[in-house]
Amino acid sequence: MVMLDAIEGRLLILLFLALLNGTLASFRMNTTSALIPNLVPKEHLLNGIALNQATQQGSRMVGALGILPFLAILDDNGIMASFWLCSSFYAFALITAMRINIRSTGVIDREKGFLSNLVAGFVYVYGHPQILAMVLIVLAHCALTMSYESLLPSISTEKLAAGSVGVSYLIGAVGAGALITAIFLAGVRNTTTRGILFLVFGFTSGLGPILLALTTHWELSIVAAVAMGANQAGFMTISHAIIQSLTDDEVRGRVTGVYSVHVGGSMAVTNLINALLADKFNASDVMAVGGILFLIVITLSLGSLALRRIYFPKLAATPIVT
Repeated sequence: MVMLDAIEGRLLILLFLALLNGTLASFRMNTTSALIPNLVPKEHLLNGIALNQATQQGSRMVGALGILPFLAILDDNGIMASFWLCSSFYAFALITAMRINIRSTGVIDREKGFLSNLVAGFVYVYGHPQILAMVLIVLAHCALTMSYESLLPSISTEKLAAGSVGVSYLIGAVGAGALITAIFLAGVRNTTTRGILFLVFGFTSGLGPILLALTTHWELSIVAAVAMGANQAGFMTISHAIIQSLTDDEVRGRVTGVYSVHVGGSMAVTNLINALLADKFNASDVMAVGGILFLIVITLSLGSLALRRIYFPKLAATPIVT
């Protein structure tokens, strides 16, 4: 009984730390997204966001591969060493971030409280059809194709027989694919090309989880994970650039916050649901169903005028009625 109470106490501490880490990470991501348009000219916005994504995805790959020796050699102590390595990276990031001295061009009504300004962000997003359509399609993308963290341990252990080391390899492969795509997008400037790529990445993002779910060989699983990272990063990078380009400077931070509420909330909830489903069904099947559902969503999105104007900016010139 005492042992069970101790385990439950440790679990509560871990949940609290995970909540704190997620909250702080959300602040960091929103701030970064809001500041990028102040650091690069508007015509280079996609390039700046792509380079930022490249650093994030590159760190995912480096981090996942960096902890492999700890997990392989130190067994249980390797987890502790991995967290210490992660903390050292955060310390370096903090020192680097302190060198940024740019100011955001956003405007906050200081006479209004936090909730009022937050509501203003929701009103802005829901009052602009193209921005709302983008937020909703990205929400579906994150929920159905990117909420795989809770499934990878089961896939690595049950299907690939690779344990926690296999999870690191898969996450590293996702990061490698994402890094490649982010670097590629840093050179894209044409709006028409951006729209077509956004649609293509939407379809291929649905295929990635299906491919990983179907593979039973370790080498093919790595290839599938690289494909997942490449396509998902392409979709998310372009979506960031499009939303930022459609948003006025004075509400950029609040719109980014609303975007994060939708995206982060959907991933958190779906990861929990996927974990519960994986306990009752096969984790690979759960992942495949998510990919299939998003293929349906991205196909149906072609019926949205707001999204067609983004996919095919030269062909869809019909004004949107608000």
